[in-house]
Amino acid sequence: MSKRNLVPLIFFLFLVFTLSVSAQNLSRGPFGPALPPSGRELDERGEQIDYTPILMGISGIAALVFFKKKNKTVGIVLVIIMILLFIRPALIIRQEQKEIVTDWQRILSIEVNKSSELQDLTKETVIYDYSDPVIQTIKNDILSKSKNQKEAIQMSLDYVYDNIEYISRPDSECYSATTSSVIKDSYGICTQQTFANIGILRSMGIPSRVVGGCLYSTTYCDIQFAVMSALRMPVRKPKFTEIGEINISQETFSRKGGLHLWLEAYIPSEGWVQLEATSGSFITSQCYTYNIEPIFEDRMVTKQEMCVTNNLEYARWCAEQ
Repeated sequence: MSKRNLVPLIFFLFLVFTLSVSAQNLSRGPFGPALPPSGRELDERGEQIDYTPILMGISGIAALVFFKKKNKTVGIVLVIIMILLFIRPALIIRQEQKEIVTDWQRILSIEVNKSSELQDLTKETVIYDYSDPVIQTIKNDILSKSKNQKEAIQMSLDYVYDNIEYISRPDSECYSATTSSVIKDSYGICTQQTFANIGILRSMGIPSRVVGGCLYSTTYCDIQFAVMSALRMPVRKPKFTEIGEINISQETFSRKGGLHLWLEAYIPSEGWVQLEATSGSFITSQCYTYNIEPIFEDRMVTKQEMCVTNNLEYARWCAEQ
């Protein structure tokens, strides 16, 4: 190969390398803006720019030129580059989907495999559709940053708290809600936020389940909350409003207000711990009382029962608290 032919080839390879590296350096995780696919960057409008077709076109034209000049060696090299550029997206997707498995997950899996109940509570379902690419991205980001299971749980709670806005919606939307739909819609009340958390936790192999009932505040933390508010300190409190007057003509009662949905996750060293999705926190304080509705005690509840209750007596009792 002559030096005259080698110079443009080196220049082209340098161009491919520079564009690829500059695009990959723009990666951002799910706790910030969305992550563009590798090999792409964002233009001034926030849309993705893909250099691959441009590079393939340049390499194709260059290959034809060199073949025409009867320099087959350089032409073959450029054709190989074209093929690599063509299959590169598939290689990147395969790399991005590579499973991250942490030490705490391995330890947890040993415990989970001893119990069929725990195994069932890590499974994907119609509601907890964690194979969705969006959930997988969130999962991998949490696993890459968390040092232990408890930290991973808190990161899941933080993600939902920061990204799912508490907005009251019709019950019909709860009936069709899934983990992925809630995260993509970015809104919902306690039910939808709980679905989102459970899906993320199960995707990491953490057994988790819904709990429903009545939530009401106590006077235990009134002074503490007043001081924190006066000092303008951030306070994470469960989001709910009092039920108010019960309409006895209703057949069902939404889980908003005092009627509430939260979740539990299993930690081998602690057993089942209760988690509050609307405040993004472990339930540990005496500031609120969580009373479990009888129907949830056997853990066999339908999707509709997660979203609403038809227990008028229980709804009345909750309103009086």
